[in-house]
Parts: sequence; C-alpha cells; structure tokens
Amino acid sequence: MKLYSGVLGSIKLAGSTVHTWNCFRKANIAASSVKVERSVISQKGSMGNTPLGCAARHGQEGVVKMLLARDDIDPNESDIRGLTPLLWAALNGHEGVVKMLLSRGDTELNGNDMFDRTPLWMAVSDGHSGVVKMLLEQDDTNPNCFDKHDVTPLGLAISNGDLGLVKMLLGRDDIDPNMVGCLFDGIPLVMAAKRGHEGVVKLLLERGDIEPNKVARDGQTALWYAASRGHEGVVKLLLERDDIEPNKVEWYAETALWEATHNGHKGVVRLLLDHGGVSYNRPSRRGQASLSITARYGHVELISLLQTLADAAHKTTEARRGIGLVTTFRYRVNSQHMDPTITATAQISTFLFFLCAPSLLSP
Repeated sequence: MKLYSGVLGSIKLAGSTVHTWNCFRKANIAASSVKVERSVISQKGSMGNTPLGCAARHGQEGVVKMLLARDDIDPNESDIRGLTPLLWAALNGHEGVVKMLLSRGDTELNGNDMFDRTPLWMAVSDGHSGVVKMLLEQDDTNPNCFDKHDVTPLGLAISNGDLGLVKMLLGRDDIDPNMVGCLFDGIPLVMAAKRGHEGVVKLLLERGDIEPNKVARDGQTALWYAASRGHEGVVKLLLERDDIEPNKVEWYAETALWEATHNGHKGVVRLLLDHGGVSYNRPSRRGQASLSITARYGHVELISLLQTLADAAHKTTEARRGIGLVTTFRYRVNSQHMDPTITATAQISTFLFFLCAPSLLSP
C-alpha cells in the first residue's frame, strides 16, 4: 500500500537504511502530517545510525522537526559509537537542531559516546560557540565532564587558545578551574601558562578560587612552564600574585629560574631576579645550579645578570657556593665522559665568568 506520494514515497519500498536516509535528506521539509510507519523510522544502518541521527548529523532541521513530532521517537538513541542525535548536532555545530533537541524534556544533556565525550565536549572541541552557549544555559549540563583521556571542556578550550569559550565556561558557577586531568599537563592554569595564552592566564588569575602553585603530574607549576618556554607576559602576570612561590621545584628539583637560565631566556631571568626572594643558585637533583648550567651552555649575558645579583648579595655563602659549582663543572664533565664540545663550552664560559666577576673571587 502506498502511504504517501513524492520523494518520501519510496521509503515504504526501500530495502536499506541508506535509501531511507537519502529520502529523508532530500525531503528537508517540515511535514509533521506525513504518516511514516514505525518500522521505517526505527531502521538502522550498518553503523547503527537512525534517520533522526542522520538528520541531526547533517543539520536537516525540517526532517528533525518532523521526526521529533512523533510520539514513538527516542531522541537519545545512539549508533554503535555511542553518538546520539544531540552529540552529532553539537559536534557539527548545527544550532537549530540542537535547539530543537534541547526543547524536549527527555533529551540527555550529558550522554556520552564510546570515548566519554559529551555534547558540551564535542561543541568545545570544534569551537562552536553558539552550541556551547545553549548547552551551558542548561542547568543540568556538566561543565566538568572528563572524556576517556581525562580532558575537560575547559582544558580543550585552553589548549585551543579560545578565549571566548574559556570565558563562557568560567561563567558557570559550578566550573572547577583547578581540576586535574592527565593530558596536556592537566591543570587549566598550567596548560595556559605552558602555551603562553596570556589572556586565558589573566582570566584564571582573576578568580578567587584559583591555585597558582598547583602542580602538574611531574611537579611543574604554571610559573615553571612559563619560565621554561620564555613566555615573559605570563611570567609577569604570575609574579604579580602575592601567593606565588617562585622557588617551587619540580621532580628534578629544578626551579623556574633554573629553567629560564638553562634555556637562555634573558627577559624571564631578569623578571625573576627583580621579583626578589628567588634562590638564584639552588642546585637541582642533577647537581647543577643556575650559575653552572648557565656556564655550561655559554649564556654569557645571563652570567652577567647572575654576577650582578651576587654582587648585590655581598658575596653571601650562596654566592660563593655558586662560584664553586662553576669552577668544578669542568672536572665533573670530564669525569662523566660528557661530549667534548660541551666540555669546551663549559671551559670557555667558566673562563668568561671569572673574567667578568673578579669581585666574587676576592676573599
């Protein structure tokens, strides 16, 4: 029996869901009066996709509206990958479809796929701000959800440097800005500092509940990463905090200053030294302090900066210890059979240091 005429007429006779979906896709009309049999509506493809899922995936608003008007439609039915119509619509940024699905009281807002990605996670991943806004306006949406790799929507937005989405997510009262994940070094502030996203760092530091000294998996702080990568703007923002701990060390007991001198970031070194209270020659577990590591890599300008600090310290015990580390470095290089090129660099840099810092050699 022929149920209706036109392009949808072939659905009754279609032997596969591919044909069924093609008919729905071509229709793209709001035809809630059309009577489609339940057996047709419930057909699934090889990946378990339903007509509603396909329509939502491709943004076919007319078809979605027609299907959602039926009493026998399940808006949360997923394919074999766990992708529901809302997940598909959020992933592809189809705001109209998302709005229709959210208008139903039975749509699952935090339903996840096989990788534990929720609609909010999907929308953030591709930067669909309109969809993100709609989802965050739903009280039941969980903004702190983790995917299978322990990545949150906030972590994604920060990793992508999307300041607008970060602002939206931080606008939720129930967002946790200190939540730790395993990927991207987990902590939002650490992630932003590592990537040099000054705007994001500033937003996070403006919050009263942020923990600026919280460490990542190997003990690195936001300041440590910013100093290591040479992000002067981020370092400056962090050092303006009264509760920042500039001498906090990571697993190898290397400080932010140690990392900055090691990588030759003169501007960061100057910021740290100007901050005050920074231990400029604290050794790491590798037995190297800032002076010795600076000499090793031949950063003559940084040696001069450290010399100035030592002069200001009036040749304290720590300054003398730094000299000892530099002078004994040549012996340690030879005894550990290190690369001769590095040895030569260390010799020249040590000579330059003594040449430039005679005041530190006097008794």
